[in-house]
Amino acid sequence: MGGDGAIPGTSNFAPEISVGVYEKFAAGDFAGAMKLNDQLMRLSCIYGLDLPAIGVVKEGLKLSGLPINTYVRQPGGRAADSVIKELEKIIGCLPAS
Repeated sequence: MGGDGAIPGTSNFAPEISVGVYEKFAAGDFAGAMKLNDQLMRLSCIYGLDLPAIGVVKEGLKLSGLPINTYVRQPGGRAADSVIKELEKIIGCLPAS
């Protein structure tokens, strides 16, 4: 694993995964940390759904139940409906926390 830190956009709408990786690693549960890291890696494909990915992250927040406005200033723009549907599929494949 390695590195000194990260600020993944996915932790905005799925913080339990990023926090869980850290907590399990710190507790010496390396297998548990790797299992959660695998989930995080699957989730990281959201960054390829749209560029810049901020609209996708905001849609993830909304899908997680936060009542936010998903407006993104240009040149970003709001995520397309097709992107949101793909994001729903990706999030739906994650195990319940």
